[in-house]
Amino acid sequence: VKEDVTCTRESPMIISPRLLERPHVADIVGQSSKAATGKMTRKEMIANLKETCQALDERMTMLETIISALELEEANDAAE
Repeated sequence: VKEDVTCTRESPMIISPRLLERPHVADIVGQSSKAATGKMTRKEMIANLKETCQALDERMTMLETIISALELEEANDAAE
């Protein structure tokens, strides 16, 4: 996409206050972590951190590849 296109709404988004009442709150609000309530053991914590580190390494490698490709395209465009 070469140009950003703005999107307009016909009316503002409205959230009904009834959605925030007691029976619906459990459906909307929840824990953000995968672990169940309770304490994690030290081994579980280490395993979780290693898994997170691996995912971040993979993400970093992907981003470095994208950056290199963009820099190569930029250099080719500048040469033309």
